[in-house]
Amino acid sequence: AFFYFYKYKMSRQSPKGLLNPRLYRFGIYPRLILQDNDTTNNPTYAKGGTPMSMTPMNNSDYLQRIKFADELAAIESAKKAKGITYEELADEIGVNKVWLTSAIKGQQYVPEEYCIKLAKALDIPEETAMCLNEHPYKGNTDPVLYRLHEVLDTYGPAIKEILHEKGGNAIMSAIDFGIDVDIEKDPKGDRVIITWNGKLLPYSKQGRYPW
Repeated sequence: AFFYFYKYKMSRQSPKGLLNPRLYRFGIYPRLILQDNDTTNNPTYAKGGTPMSMTPMNNSDYLQRIKFADELAAIESAKKAKGITYEELADEIGVNKVWLTSAIKGQQYVPEEYCIKLAKALDIPEETAMCLNEHPYKGNTDPVLYRLHEVLDTYGPAIKEILHEKGGNAIMSAIDFGIDVDIEKDPKGDRVIITWNGKLLPYSKQGRYPW
């Protein structure tokens, strides 16, 4: 009952309230839910009951309720029918395995030439693979992604401080950026190795500084 009430309360607050960090940390995205479907006088709904919430979609919304759900399912089915791994498929078409897997999950833009290569590798129509050539909305939060959020919550401030100590007034690019993930065998339990490699981007000193 409390959780239901809190979702309702947060949905009526400002956009900042909709992204309350305490809720976000637990993967809770406030979204107005009225059991009686009475949206007539609610400010988060337009006339006719159209939701106007600025709440981000959750992982299920992004990965399942998407524009090309049928096409992505067909790509996944073709991969399964081939009996190959994402890494094998990525090697065949000459791309990074993490990037390709993310693309097949509807989370990356894929250039046309690689859509064609993917279609050929999986023996599917090119028009099916070309769904990946549109720029997708990108999502978040299942248990693995939550853990990555937790890592950044815990170590992000330390990473920021060390980045500034070594790199000055700068940030890391997420565009000029490389990423990889591997599993390393270990007798005490296999290890997950995640590598980020982003360009250091100093803030511009043009104009009046500091601004």
